[in-house]
Amino acid sequence: MLLKSGCLKVPPAPLAIVERKSKLKLLGVTFEDDPVNWDSHINHVLEDEEEEEDEEEEEEEEEEEEEEEEEEEEGEEEEEE
Repeated sequence: MLLKSGCLKVPPAPLAIVERKSKLKLLGVTFEDDPVNWDSHINHVLEDEEEEEDEEEEEEEEEEEEEEEEEEEEGEEEEEE
């Protein structure tokens, strides 16, 4: 729930050395100038979930490859005996 103050505050005049941003990210939540616009936040959350899924898939593939290598090594050792 967002609460809004009754008074209007005019943003300060822009300084040449300070670049004004249109988005602010605090504690994983992306805020924009328009408080009802959650598009950026939702897109960012979805991108993070996709990246996590990709990382998990890569880890599973690496584990499978390691297991296959171990099985091949065990098979070679048995053949030598």
